[in-house]
Formats: sequence, structure tokens, C-alpha cells
Amino acid sequence: MHSRVPIPRIAVPPGQQHTTRTRKACQPCRERKRKCSGDQEICRQCEEEGLTCVYRESKRQQTDKELRSLANQLQISHALLREVLPELGSDSARRVEAVLETLTEPISLSPVVQQSNISDKEVSSNNDMQRTVSDFTEEDFNRDLKTQATGFLGGHSEIAWLYRLRRELEQSQPSAMAGQEPVSQDQRTYRDSITTMNYSADESDLPIDMNVDVFAVPPRNIADDLINCYLHIVHPSFPIISRTLFVKQFTSFYSKMDVRPGKRWLAILNLTLAIASRYRGLSYGDNGKGEHYDDLKYFCRAWKLNAADFALANHPDLQQVQVEGLTSFYLLSIGQVNRSWRFCGLSMRSAITMGIHLRNESPDVSPISKENRYWVWWALYTLDITLCLKTGRGPSVNTEFITAPLPLPFGDEALWKVSGPALIREYRDNSQVIGPHPLLLHHQRHSQNSEASRTSISSVPDGLETNKGVSCGPALDTSRYFLSFVQLTLLMRQSIESLYAPAGSSEPWKVHEDITISLNTKLDNWSSRLSPELQFQDTKVQSDIYIRQRVSLAFRFYSTKLLLLQPCLRRATKQPNNALCEKLADSCVESAYQMLSLFPDCPDTSWLYNISPWWCTLHYLMQSMIVFLMKLQHRKQKGLVTTVKLADSVEKSVRWLREMSTRDPPSERAWKICKEIIMKHFPVYNLGANFTN
Repeated sequence: MHSRVPIPRIAVPPGQQHTTRTRKACQPCRERKRKCSGDQEICRQCEEEGLTCVYRESKRQQTDKELRSLANQLQISHALLREVLPELGSDSARRVEAVLETLTEPISLSPVVQQSNISDKEVSSNNDMQRTVSDFTEEDFNRDLKTQATGFLGGHSEIAWLYRLRRELEQSQPSAMAGQEPVSQDQRTYRDSITTMNYSADESDLPIDMNVDVFAVPPRNIADDLINCYLHIVHPSFPIISRTLFVKQFTSFYSKMDVRPGKRWLAILNLTLAIASRYRGLSYGDNGKGEHYDDLKYFCRAWKLNAADFALANHPDLQQVQVEGLTSFYLLSIGQVNRSWRFCGLSMRSAITMGIHLRNESPDVSPISKENRYWVWWALYTLDITLCLKTGRGPSVNTEFITAPLPLPFGDEALWKVSGPALIREYRDNSQVIGPHPLLLHHQRHSQNSEASRTSISSVPDGLETNKGVSCGPALDTSRYFLSFVQLTLLMRQSIESLYAPAGSSEPWKVHEDITISLNTKLDNWSSRLSPELQFQDTKVQSDIYIRQRVSLAFRFYSTKLLLLQPCLRRATKQPNNALCEKLADSCVESAYQMLSLFPDCPDTSWLYNISPWWCTLHYLMQSMIVFLMKLQHRKQKGLVTTVKLADSVEKSVRWLREMSTRDPPSERAWKICKEIIMKHFPVYNLGANFTN
């Protein structure tokens, strides 16, 4: 075996320079076939001879640049297709969806495009948008019981808006004050947590008394009062039960006390009583509470009646879907937002298990039953999007999987008439509404040809006949209101998905700007198409029998506006001198003014609980309040004097929060949070009278 002999290297004389080969020569040196030093911006040879030194891109660089350019164009086309998708018919929508599926892989190149083809300033702006939509989290939501109770709160939650605002305000001030005691790491971690901005009642326990008598019922007069409250106040916005069928069952139940209905129906009854008792307690204060007006007692009965089904031991049926949906609504009404969101998701899953989210063409299901199931679905859908907005989380179901027709523009009382099935067929044949993607387009097309069907609809009795003490109040058909409410909710969902979904966070700001303008136009078009009784420009006409529905639509409308325009206001604060962005930011503040104008100038609890959607009013008020605080921050940074209108709006918001805090613990928490921010960062406001306990 031969051993290898090492060969010594040639020694380099001292002082001799080691020459390296230039990786890339400039164009003049290439043409003159001279060795190029490769120095940037100008090589040594060109500098000595006074030539213009130009470095051309290599073939690989040119290929990469072309690839990035094509990927960028593909990304813009992808965004445009997603924007126009809701306006297309069903056949065109399916074709576009098929094309979008094929574009999924190339779109993944968009982060490279952002870094290569866009300026550093634009990249910084896009990164800022990424933080806005919260495509990552900086918290451990399993750290302790408080963070577990709050859970993740995404970028479109007003609590996340408030949290970012406080952090930015504190960062703009000196981090350490003279004489201030040092803060421990645990204290700093808690103060930096979004949990500190959560004003819901999620941290509060939900005591369930499993010793309650599940078959106990209130006296008939008390039950009549509570059921009438529920049907008159809550049902128009959350029609998860059939009003006509439920009233008949309720009347039969009290007239035949020896007949015991099923546990799930009893759970539905107790949940409606619980929600109505919650309303009575808020509306009348201590006078609304009593032995038979304890909302928690009714809720405990419903919980115990359905305890096994809550544990997913049984398969769901329609009543189980209603029980879970009513449970979610009750939890929302008491401020348990996180629990409400979870139960709403459970109810949606149960509904999907039963196929309620789809158009039903089974000949074995009656037309009346089909329509009632559609109402159940859309009631859950609107509740789900409401909770998505409050929590900043994504919707429970992809829109592409929903084909349930929009709810009918007339109440279920008409369905139970002899002419009900024929009326349903006539409307469905005319409208041809088969899915939520082209819903608004179909509704607009149908409204042009609705005079023929309007005669049939107007001949239907609006109210429900009085039935042994239970009535639906004055003759009032709120079905058109709920149809408009669903359409507006679809626009709200589109706003959430288009502007706040983490998948779109890497898109250029121009794309977000275009989407904002497009959706804002759609919102205005929706408002212009409202029927005369639902136009909400003048919501202070208390004699109007539709005032409650108009106020509800107005709140939802301006809430969607703030959802759309809030990123523009935040961007205008951080990066001024953008004319279009400043204009959209001004529109955001103006929408907040309009929302606040819905509230009477002097806090009025009678208006709050009898006219406004009291289960969401705090959410709407805080949305506008945070926008006002963001505008204060904006003017403070620019060194501008606060306008009288802005100062008055802040004071009015604080007055309402303080008044609501006397009866509602979440409102009290929100009031204290806003009080701390204003007194610390905007002490110029003399709001002492509103900040006294």
C-alpha cells in the first residue's frame, strides 16, 4: 500500500499581492476587453479614463426580475378577481374560483415580489399592515387564567385597536419617570398584555347550579311578559326560532300542564326566558330583578336540561342547534364574549352537520320547514360575524360552502297560512337566490322586478294574533329588516376577509386601498337600496314604529364603515402626507361622529335598552370612542389644537360609558380603561365630572 506524500505549497514572496478574479465586469471594460476592478459605483479603469461605468444585470438576475414582475402582476390579478367575485353570477363565480385555485402556487412568490420590486418605504408600510392584521401573536394565551379567559383577539377587534393605541401612546412618552419605582418583569409582562384592555366579563365565573328544578316554570303572567319581551326586542334581530310555532307550543304547554314536552324544547323555553330576564334586569335595574326574573336561574335550568348534549354525547337535531345558538346569544348578552364565540361555533357545526347551510331540495321536507331552517342558519350566521368582529377572529364557515338562500322578506306568520307554500314558490322562482356570493347582485336585480311580488307580500298579515296573553305587540313585519341585516353582514364579512385576514397581509397598501374604496362604495349602495321604512338617516323620530330596526341597521352600517376605514386612520397617523389615505381617515372619523349621533345627547337608559341593540351597544360605542382617541393622537402628533366637535364627542362618549357602567360590569371596565388613557395622555380635557365614582 502506497502512502501519500504531501507536496509543499509554493511560498509567496513577502509583499506580493494576491490577485482575485472580478465576479462581474462593467460594460465599458467588457467592450474594450480590459480587466475590470469591479468596484462600485465606478471601477478603477473607468474612473481613470473618465468613462461612464455601467454594470448590466446578469441573465440570472434578469430572469429573477422577470419572474418577480410576473408574480406581482399575478398577485394584483388575484386580488382583482377576489374583489369582483361577489358581483358575479353563480356560473361565472364557479369559473373564477376554479381559476383562483390554479393561482394559489404562484401567489406564494408575493413576499419576494414585495422585497424586490417595491421601495423600502412601501415594504415598511406593508410590514405595518401585517402587524395591523395580526398574522402573528406575541402572547402566551395559556399563561394564566386571565389570558385563557380572554383568548386571542385579532386585528379587527376594537379591543386590539385600543391595545395598540395605548402602546403607541406610552412609547411616545419617556419610558422612565423621575422617582418612579422599578417595574418587575411579571408586572411589565402583564401590562404589555392585551388582557389588560379586555373589558368583557370573560374573567367572571359562570356559576351553574346543577340542583335547580329543571321542570319548574314561572307563573303564566310572568312567562307571558318575558316571552313578549323576547319576541318584541330580540327575535327580529335573531330569529332562530319560528315565532308562530313557538307561540303555539308555548300556549299549549301552559294550557296542558300535565303534558311534559321534550327536554330540548324546555331548554329553548328557559333560554328565551333567560335572555328576556337579562333585558328586564338591565332596563329596569333592581326593579327588574325578582324571584321570577333571575336570568341565571333560567340559564342553569337550560344547561342542566341539555348537559349531555353540551358534552356532544348525542347527535344534533334542529332543536339542539337552536339551544346552542340561544346559549351563545345569552352569553353575549351578559358579556361572556369568549364563551359565546365558542358556543356559536358549536351551533354552526351542528347546523352544518344537518346541512342547514345548504339549499334544500328534498321533496320530503315541506316548504315551510325549509324556510324556517334558512332563518335559523342566517340567525347563526349574523351572530357568528358579530362575534368575529368583537373577538377579531375568523368566521366559522367559508362562504364558498354556503348555498342557503337569503331569508324571505316576509315573516313566518305568512308561511303558516294556506297560501304560504304558493307564496314561497312564487318568491323563490322570481328571485333565483341560490348562494351568498351573488346575493347582493341578485337582490338588486330582484328589487327592479319586485312590484308584482310586493302585492302578494303586502296582503300578508304583519302581526301575530293575540293568543291567551302572548302577543307579538303591534302589527309589524320586521322580515325586510332582517333581510337587509343579513346583506349588511355579508359586506361586513367581506371587509374582514379582504382587509384583516393574515393571508392578505403581504399585499401592497395600494391593493388594500382599492379594496377599501370598493367596499365603501358597496356599503353606500346598500344603504341607498333600503326600503323607505328602514332608511336610518333620521333615527330620532321616536314615533316611528320601525325605529328599533332603523337604529340597529344604522349601528351595523357605521360599524362596518369603521371596520373598513380604521386601517387608513392608523396609517395616516403613522405616515402622513398621503392625500387619499388622509381622505379615507377623515371618512373614518366622520363615520364615528355619525355613530355617536345615534345616541341621545343625554344618557337615557330607556332609549338604550328599548331602542338600541343593547347586547351590542357597548361594542359600537367603544368602536367610535377608540376612533376619537386615535384622532386625538393624530392631532397631538401634529401639534394641532383639538376641535370642539372632537372634544365634545369624547365627552359624550365618556358620559354614556359612565351611565352604562352603573348597570353593566363590562361597561364599567370599559369606562375605567378609557378614563385612565384620557387622564394620562390627554390631560387637557377637564372631564373630572365624568370620571368621579
